Amino acid sequence: MVNAMNAEFKYRSMNRSTLRLIVAALAGLMLLGSVGCDESKLSGTNGEQSDNANEERGDENADPTGEVPLDEDPGHGSGDEEGVVIPAGFMNGSWRASAGEQDEPAVYFDTFQDEGDPEISGDFTMGFAIYELYDGETGHLETASFDGETLTVMWNPTTDRDEMLTLKATRVDENTLEGSVTAKRNIELNVPVTLTRVTE
Repeated sequence: MVNAMNAEFKYRSMNRSTLRLIVAALAGLMLLGSVGCDESKLSGTNGEQSDNANEERGDENADPTGEVPLDEDPGHGSGDEEGVVIPAGFMNGSWRASAGEQDEPAVYFDTFQDEGDPEISGDFTMGFAIYELYDGETGHLETASFDGETLTVMWNPTTDRDEMLTLKATRVDENTLEGSVTAKRNIELNVPVTLTRVTE
């Protein structure tokens, strides 16, 4: 009789613990389901609001996602400008300015220019021929232009914001310009240089 009562007690306690696990699992599932429903309601509300806003503005063809269709996006589509390649200008490429009889490196330029446009953009890397402390300094060109004969480049390899180096050079042939480098603040600086195209 005692064994039968113990068995019945174990059976009831096992059922209670199993029941507790089942109830906890169901509660967790219900909680996850309600969170998912709330998120879908929110996204539905936002979609409805953007649709309503489009209607209020009178924009019947507006895309509620806010994305620009490919045929209306600048740079995409089948416009007449598609596939037009602008040839590179004379100063497009890599250049080395050298100074002195030993042809010492003064500055290197990597420049970009479109044909027919005098404006040039690019970067510089200093050599040691102008001033040894500038050696290895790099940065962007401040301004640069080439009118077909005369090149003017301005850049600042220093930490002094008011300083500016200027290269003025004249075209000699297809790969060479000759001129000099001067400085805004160091008015005594005047270094003759030969600028040659790097063709490697």
